[in-house]
Amino acid sequence: MAVAPMGSSYVMPVGPRGSQEDQALGQNGSLGSLKIFTWNVNGMRGEQRRQNVICRLRHLNADIYLIQETHLTKQELLSCPLSQYKIYCAPCNSKKRCGVATLIKKCIQFSLIAGKRDPEGRYLIVEGSYVGAPLKLVNIYGPNKDDPKFFQDVFLDLENSENIIIAGDFNTVMDPSKDRTTGLKRRSNSRNVIENYMLRNNLIDCWREDNPEVRQYTFRPPQSRIDFFLVNKSFEQNDNTIHDILISDHAPVSVTLQFRHQLRVV
Repeated sequence: MAVAPMGSSYVMPVGPRGSQEDQALGQNGSLGSLKIFTWNVNGMRGEQRRQNVICRLRHLNADIYLIQETHLTKQELLSCPLSQYKIYCAPCNSKKRCGVATLIKKCIQFSLIAGKRDPEGRYLIVEGSYVGAPLKLVNIYGPNKDDPKFFQDVFLDLENSENIIIAGDFNTVMDPSKDRTTGLKRRSNSRNVIENYMLRNNLIDCWREDNPEVRQYTFRPPQSRIDFFLVNKSFEQNDNTIHDILISDHAPVSVTLQFRHQLRVV
């Protein structure tokens, strides 16, 4: 998969940086918590649909959003009335499909260092520092077929990363017996790649970690849990929530994350 470096195809931050007093160090060098959402919005092309999505984003009031299937160009994303956020994106492809966007509140002390995007609009890596600590945000819209190479290519760019948050619509489930109501019995090669990466890098599926036996779904129909967060154990996680399915055929999924250990400044 060809990957373009950060450049003109990125939507760069807009507007001034927020006050540094909004996100301060806690006791013993710990960092303030971040409320993060992932949501496949299933398109924002129509004016009314775009307004509905933006209205819900404002209501959910996240610190960071990782959004999939925007179906928008760079210019269309920039025109969205979300002035309280810095917007980074891998825009939609030539067929006006796909497209992912990562929104970070301007009051968050996040400084961009580097980024990579998929030219087809299926993933975006935003690397930076949060109050001086390294942080990598990975926004994924996985292929709707078993495509292990897609995930291999993404994870190749993430080797030796610390403080990593991967989220999005993976279009695969991690546990077929719990994460879908019906489905194929055969083994998914994509899931093998994801599981191996998780094991090598000590990542957890946030929602499943807190809900080991619960059956709850993020997509319909058919019902399945294909939208989730993978994070390493640098973070303490709270408030794992699958929200109502409204507007899109996917539910927003949220988690509150906080660094566990003392800050290591980069």
